Amino acid sequence: MAGTRPDPGVTIVLVGHAFCGKSTLLGKLLEYRGAFSAGDVAEAVRAAAADSEKADNCYAGWLIDRSKIERTRKCTVDLRTIGIRTTSSQHLEYKTETLLTKDMFARGTGKSSADEISVAESEITNFIDIPGNRKKVKTVAVGIAGADAAIVVVSAQAPELTSGLSAGGQTREHLEILHSMGIDRLIVAVTKMDGVPCDAAQMSLTTADKLVRQCMRECGYPAAIAAAVPVVPVSGCFGRNILDISTQTFEPHAFWDAQTMSLHSAIDKHLVFNRLRDTSTPTSSIAAPRNSAEGSTTSAQGGSANGGGQPAAAPPLRFTVQDVHKVSGCGTVVVGRVLSGSVAVGDDMVFVPGETRATVTSIEMTHHAVQEAGTG
Repeated sequence: MAGTRPDPGVTIVLVGHAFCGKSTLLGKLLEYRGAFSAGDVAEAVRAAAADSEKADNCYAGWLIDRSKIERTRKCTVDLRTIGIRTTSSQHLEYKTETLLTKDMFARGTGKSSADEISVAESEITNFIDIPGNRKKVKTVAVGIAGADAAIVVVSAQAPELTSGLSAGGQTREHLEILHSMGIDRLIVAVTKMDGVPCDAAQMSLTTADKLVRQCMRECGYPAAIAAAVPVVPVSGCFGRNILDISTQTFEPHAFWDAQTMSLHSAIDKHLVFNRLRDTSTPTSSIAAPRNSAEGSTTSAQGGSANGGGQPAAAPPLRFTVQDVHKVSGCGTVVVGRVLSGSVAVGDDMVFVPGETRATVTSIEMTHHAVQEAGTG
């Protein structure tokens, strides 16, 4: 549908301390919703089984972390975005997978199992997986800059929980970045609940709940927002409480049976559906443009700038750069998000720092060519 702007949907970033289980959680959620082919899953299972340090049931993280260096280090080292087409504004019914990786532009669009669904009939839900290593804070900031909402992932294991939320911890730092960018649509996922003794499960969840809300207030979130954030216990390796609470048949029965919200339903209700209904100014004390959630891809050629091509009354263009690719036959492809103003084919742009000048030759949003990209 070239020339039309697809519905932007919502972009959700997963944040949290290193090794808290972000990739495993995201991999299992998307696997359950059919985002990966049988071959992808089989490859991840084989790779996990071949690793003596990797539990057989924890292959889901390798559905997300696919590079050799990530699997060797057993952690995420770069941003990974997976865009899922949905056919309902109220439910995450995944139909299409698009992997925004560095080889995407060379191989074309992602895999689709529902090509007959038009852009106008669907929403796009993007998930961004970010590294948890403290040395990757710049990469983290780029990932968060492209998001509208966040899943704050914390471990139920006491040492990992307190380390991430303490001064200098990466969960705390991620919360500070989220707050500074005006992102206050959050849910909290407490992972690794399978490693907590049955009789201590509720106590572990209560402790994590209390500490996360306290950390949010200390990072600047108003008390009302911190108190309203849903906290959901999950197990990424075993897939517990991720998709449907009504089908859970695992231990401890009393604890899991008492849960009233799965991760899937929390995303649906608090991150996706609410975004479609609420386009008002964020309630966080730090205001930021949050009208919609979709990165745009522009192809640029070197040239001279003439001021951005914006009408005099229009707000200035603010475009955050998430990644840059050199693609044979296309030139320089810049991936990012329009925070204010708009950019159109033919516009001249200046990237700072460095005063790099370029002319926009084409724009794509979710693999559909458009003539102009606006805020979001």
